[in-house]
Amino acid sequence: MSGGEHTETADLLEGTVLEEQLDQCDAIMGDIMEERLDPTDEENIYTRIDFQYGRTKDKTLEVLSDRFEAEGLNTALKTLISGIIECQGFHSKLERNGQRDDSLETVTRWFKLYAAVVLEKHPDIPFEFVLTQFKKYRDVVIVHPDGIPTATDKPEASLLGFLTLSWTAMEEILRLWQEILGKSQVELMSRESALEGNNPKYGFIHNLFDTKGFVTTYPEAQAGDDTYFDLDSAEYFPDEGDVVELEDKESTGYHDSRTATSLRKYNP
Repeated sequence: MSGGEHTETADLLEGTVLEEQLDQCDAIMGDIMEERLDPTDEENIYTRIDFQYGRTKDKTLEVLSDRFEAEGLNTALKTLISGIIECQGFHSKLERNGQRDDSLETVTRWFKLYAAVVLEKHPDIPFEFVLTQFKKYRDVVIVHPDGIPTATDKPEASLLGFLTLSWTAMEEILRLWQEILGKSQVELMSRESALEGNNPKYGFIHNLFDTKGFVTTYPEAQAGDDTYFDLDSAEYFPDEGDVVELEDKESTGYHDSRTATSLRKYNP
């Protein structure tokens, strides 16, 4: 995007809720980067994350002026969250068969799991569903709207709303990361050790079918066995994406996975 186009598109933000939302994210990123950014080192992880943050904002502006650029925003958002995961040192957990399994849904859920156990709280990411189901909402709201879009250069309410919700979710992810970065090295190592534990295990529900589902656990990672559960082992009514703690065992039946003996929502 050229400088003139960027200025013209940025003008579309003026006075919108999206502008306020981006300003709030800018403030958090500014605080995070203040003492960590090294502009002279292109390989510095914080420099790379800060650069990707700027690219993600640019992609947001591109979508604002051309809704069909939404795929680029999906990639930018997942790359930004992946960078945060790399910074915290657990990016290898997302590898499967030599490839990084890093869809926007996957990186959002992995970061939420890590943040929950490290910070000892169940994170509430507002409008998390916009990130975990980004492609669905992108296709319905942005790429395939009802009828042909309005003949105006001004962004439509549905498009502005979608982008605002996406950045509202990102704001909380940035806040959680800021809180994680405030932990001492001793505290961080202690909580990361708990994440690797087997009794209990920590994970997130990645599939739910009526009264049964599957959990991805931190120790097993993306490449390892899922843990199967049903309502006999669940101690609450689970939702997809929940961070949970559980005990499990090797499956003896037809499931190509482990089986939960006890599963509950993570609530330290």
